[in-house]
Amino acid sequence: MKLKAYLLVLLTTFFWGFTFHLSKYLLKFVEPIQVAFFRFFYSSLFLFVFFIMVYKKRNPISSNRFFSKIKNHWKNILLMSSAGIFMFNFFIYKGIHLSNPVIAAIISAANPAITALLLRFWKKEPQSIYTIVGIVIAFVGILITLMESFRSNPSIMQLIDFNVGNLYILIATFSWAVYGILGYDFLRKYREEMNEIELTIINIWVGTGMLFLGSLMELSFFDLFLNISRLDVFSALVFMGIFSSGLGYIWWYESIKIIGTAKTAIFMNVIPIMAMLIEFFLYQNLSVYKVIGGLCVIAGVTITIYK
Repeated sequence: MKLKAYLLVLLTTFFWGFTFHLSKYLLKFVEPIQVAFFRFFYSSLFLFVFFIMVYKKRNPISSNRFFSKIKNHWKNILLMSSAGIFMFNFFIYKGIHLSNPVIAAIISAANPAITALLLRFWKKEPQSIYTIVGIVIAFVGILITLMESFRSNPSIMQLIDFNVGNLYILIATFSWAVYGILGYDFLRKYREEMNEIELTIINIWVGTGMLFLGSLMELSFFDLFLNISRLDVFSALVFMGIFSSGLGYIWWYESIKIIGTAKTAIFMNVIPIMAMLIEFFLYQNLSVYKVIGGLCVIAGVTITIYK
């Protein structure tokens, strides 16, 4: 059982690492907001089928009772969906569009360190010296990674765009950390009413609606569907929706149940490694800044999680 959990969580990190590169490819043909919306649109469809055909059989629950949970906690759900689905995806794809998939994976991997930082200043929770050291090492790793921008001596405008992209990725990572804290607080109070998988499904459904409304603020309804019918674009978005957002989230929570939160969280460190290996496999090109920066982030996050 434990071996299965380890294999599932490792496969999930592969999907998430691959998604950064797949997103960069998609952004050649469609806008960032289109990637965000349609990824979660297909994820919502998949999770609807999963909920009806799999989850309800394992956990008998009436549709009225399920939707009453949304009604009872709509304020909390709106906050979580805004931070974890809408804002995270709105900014992460804008960032990848201007920056680099591996850099996005490395910055995103600093999420546990950023979470610890937010817990210290937002929730006023004291942090150990190990956690502080871990945070510092992780952010040093991010700074080393960003030195990539000076390696090829780009123009001033390219440099500005590149670093604006990295800022978007950092905002997305902060949003995901806020989502994690809100979700932890919610489940600590209302776990008897709603579990992790139910909360994730609801947040994805609500967040997808937010992404649709947000997309109409950036694009016309016609432009939103432009190029989406391309076979490569459609296939990539369906893959991301089912495997990265659908099965990935389910497998992640299944692994938490079997091997625990701490051991599962360590696998967050594997995501930038997966992204680096995929970049090397695809392009045979991987800078020393990414490798050293990624290792620093992994080391910092490991120290933060471990303590």
